Amino acid sequence: MSGANAPVRVVDVVRALFGEGAGRSRIEGVRAQLKRLVERCWLASEDGRSFGPVSR
Repeated sequence: MSGANAPVRVVDVVRALFGEGAGRSRIEGVRAQLKRLVERCWLASEDGRSFGPVSR
């Protein structure tokens, strides 16, 4: 996942961080954190489900 140029889904981020056994609450927690990074312009997201690098 490091150096990804294409958007990645929240589920893929959670699986990379916590493994296959991550539950729904873990997914929603990570989604909230990723959305916070979008608000701070560290990540980009068009649909709130996939996140990618900010185009500069």
